[in-house]
Amino acid sequence: MASLNVFKKPLALHSTKPMTGFLRNGYCEVPAGDFGNHSVAAEVTNEFLEFSASRGNDLRTVGLTGGCRWCLCASRWKEALDARKNDQDPVVPR
Repeated sequence: MASLNVFKKPLALHSTKPMTGFLRNGYCEVPAGDFGNHSVAAEVTNEFLEFSASRGNDLRTVGLTGGCRWCLCASRWKEALDARKNDQDPVVPR
């Protein structure tokens, strides 16, 4: 069965450059072994990369820079959302 998005439609390819997803297949799907729930398809900001690094997960070590598309752990995205200073704070990836 194909993985579905929140609209109950098949997942779209998110990124192959860099190759993202828990399975490194370009999709933000959540297979049984993905305990981090890499389900948030985002375009990361430099501010988010700094935030994530400050929490012990430096995504720049795998080559990410601001503007890259990446499948994020739902909990890390929520952590960034909770830490934002206002609605326009770029720490939260779109």
